[in-house]
Amino acid sequence: MGFASPEHGAHALDLQHAQASSLPVTGVEQRYPPGHVVPQHSHARGHLIYASEGVLLVETPSGQWLVPPTTAVWLRPGMLHQI
Repeated sequence: MGFASPEHGAHALDLQHAQASSLPVTGVEQRYPPGHVVPQHSHARGHLIYASEGVLLVETPSGQWLVPPTTAVWLRPGMLHQI
């Protein structure tokens, strides 16, 4: 399953391997250009969204979080969110 922001010419993020893994924890690294939007979606597994640089805005039905560098937000499985 992947997501793209067509208005910014982005490619889809392939999470199929991470979603199908039997490991309790997997990682996926992705860099987004400034202004990139990942449309609302959810995942079967929990996600730890981390910003190594720049700032992310993570939005869910229950709130919004600004994620500065070296900070993370945990999203439980099935949580609708956009970045």
